[in-house]
Amino acid sequence: MKLIKLRCLAIAILLFATCKKYEPPVAPTNVDFTLNLDEQANSNLKTKGKWMAANSIIIIYAPDGKYYALQQTCSYKQCNLEYLDNSQLVQCPCHNCMFEIINGTVYQGPAGIALKTYNATLTGNKLQIKSK
Repeated sequence: MKLIKLRCLAIAILLFATCKKYEPPVAPTNVDFTLNLDEQANSNLKTKGKWMAANSIIIIYAPDGKYYALQQTCSYKQCNLEYLDNSQLVQCPCHNCMFEIINGTVYQGPAGIALKTYNATLTGNKLQIKSK
């Protein structure tokens, strides 16, 4: 009996020692890139309500006619976000967190940290994504 207790204690210590503190994903910094919307890979962004991801940024051409850019990784866990078609929200498919595309604020938890947002500026057929 004493041997069983010692084994259980050893297993518990081993499991506890291997636990890591969760670190939220780090949003991209010093972002500055341009997408040519005439290129096939980026042509989705010519249609309102469509989106794509590039350089760890999710870029949305919203129904309001504005472009929005946010960090692609959920602030709760490290899952890539998806745009909810024709809405003002992105969603994490892993835990159903939702964030507002306008400013990155949490719309629905369990996430408690807003997403980093980026400037999205259209000039002709070129869309520049840049850190604020």
